[in-house]
Amino acid sequence: WGELKCVRHARGQCKATASPSIYRRALPSLCRAAVQNEDSPQAGHPSPQASHAPYDRVLRSLSNKSTSSIEDELFGCPQTTTADRGQTADAKRCSTRVKACRSWYELRTELAAVERAGVMNPKLLAIIFSCMPKILQGRSSEQERAEVAAAAAALAETHLDQLMDCMDGQGLVNVAVGLAKLGHTQPQVFHKLASSSVQHIRAGHMSAQGLSNLLWALATAGVRPAGSWLSELWVQLEEHMQEEQLGSLQPGELSLQDLANVSWACCRLEVLPPWVSGSMPGFLPTLLRGVERAGSNLSGGDVATILTTMAIWSRTFSYKPSETMLAKLLALCQPHLAQFLPQDLVSIVHSLVVMNAPPSRPWMSSYYLVLRDRLIFDPTLSYSDFQRLLWALSRIDHVPSQAWLKQFVEVSRVKLRHLRFRALSELIWALSCWGYTPSSEWLHEYYRVTLPKLKDDYKCHHLANSVLALKKLGAQVPTEWLDAALSSFCDQLNEAKAHDLVVFIDGMVDCDNAEWMARGSTGKRLLMLANHGASKFDLCVPVQFAKLLVALATASVLSKSSPVRPKQERHTRGSESLN
Repeated sequence: WGELKCVRHARGQCKATASPSIYRRALPSLCRAAVQNEDSPQAGHPSPQASHAPYDRVLRSLSNKSTSSIEDELFGCPQTTTADRGQTADAKRCSTRVKACRSWYELRTELAAVERAGVMNPKLLAIIFSCMPKILQGRSSEQERAEVAAAAAALAETHLDQLMDCMDGQGLVNVAVGLAKLGHTQPQVFHKLASSSVQHIRAGHMSAQGLSNLLWALATAGVRPAGSWLSELWVQLEEHMQEEQLGSLQPGELSLQDLANVSWACCRLEVLPPWVSGSMPGFLPTLLRGVERAGSNLSGGDVATILTTMAIWSRTFSYKPSETMLAKLLALCQPHLAQFLPQDLVSIVHSLVVMNAPPSRPWMSSYYLVLRDRLIFDPTLSYSDFQRLLWALSRIDHVPSQAWLKQFVEVSRVKLRHLRFRALSELIWALSCWGYTPSSEWLHEYYRVTLPKLKDDYKCHHLANSVLALKKLGAQVPTEWLDAALSSFCDQLNEAKAHDLVVFIDGMVDCDNAEWMARGSTGKRLLMLANHGASKFDLCVPVQFAKLLVALATASVLSKSSPVRPKQERHTRGSESLN
């Protein structure tokens, strides 16, 4: 019992890491103390029969798995009175009724009852914040959403400061996630939640799901935690990964969704994850095992989220995942592509192209088969996804079959009037890369849709790509469309890059429209483009300069007084010196 007093004095240091194992280690000393009291009773001490009573009480406490009840016995916490037990029972009944709420009207009634009864406690508050977003998942009006958000803000202001220190780790996570889903925008509340969770994170009392959800909530609210908080989070997350590698974690305890939430939160907060810097090598193997364990329940959204974050890190931190890992990841995903949502299919390929790690040809063959169904049947691609898909597919060295291209062009004709200028430019460019010339009816619809957008929407880069793509396809471009494109490019001449200028003129002079090229106004505009671009030729390679000269000669617009000629002579002398 003397040791027990020492433990009681050291309670402040042990409370953060208290667990039933600590008290089990004290059991031999307690047994020896009990035996000594039984063998040699002293004056003023209880009899041997009575000395067994506290010892038996400790044993009953040790058999209980609840840490709070053990602390009550060991540290002499005050016993609950009848009124306290009644209040706890009322709180449990309120918790049950709150969980059963299916509408804002029901939850609002229960919240009023809780306030009248005065039975609010940390567990009940966490349950309320957890249930608030769930009742808005169905059909809910903007007014209901605003009322729920206001009620959450009022609860946080009234009760959260008083009860936050008494919450466990999961309760803090529930509150943070609930506030984040409801759009709470007060950063001081999330900073307090993060500060209160430090002791639970350091003690290892939070699961991998709790850690990822808490980081997700902070990122959703736009609150960047302190560096020390992130360090504690990385340590615990790495321990969970090591336990997962050893097989000591339960299935699903470190899921693919947890890794996706952590990755997304790091990108949102612009935080450098430790696996990007190389200090956490277990992330990628854990990711592959998570995909493999998911099996038929694999979520395309989680895979797309992780690959998208990798693409962002590749552009921001020059991150380059191993090609072997990416190949294994794609091989695990290939049998499940048909169950992925359209936006996930697009994000996966788009991210791979950004990372300069295009998939293999067999994988792309399976991808095209799944994509063909997504172009026809619901759920189909959105217009923004359609544009991103075209950008990615045109940069992958794998041409689909002619049957697939024919069906693709037929489906895209219906989408033309809904696409933005970027998607229209990527569409005609992708067709030129695939070498597939659409029908005259499709081209007529394309010219009709893009003509009003050439003047106001198209940028120099999109104009150059569109003109060059039409040249590759050998399409007959209407005069009205050419005039609008040339006029739009001249208006944006100050913003044009040298490469775009060369590509645009090269595509214009081979537009297979001799009548339009013979016009004096056309020649003057082309010469104006060439003269303006003379100052940019120092940034061009000689090949581009040669293309420009050939284009101007084809159009018969290069005069002796053109500023291009001095540049031409300089490049000629440079070529002779190199020879």
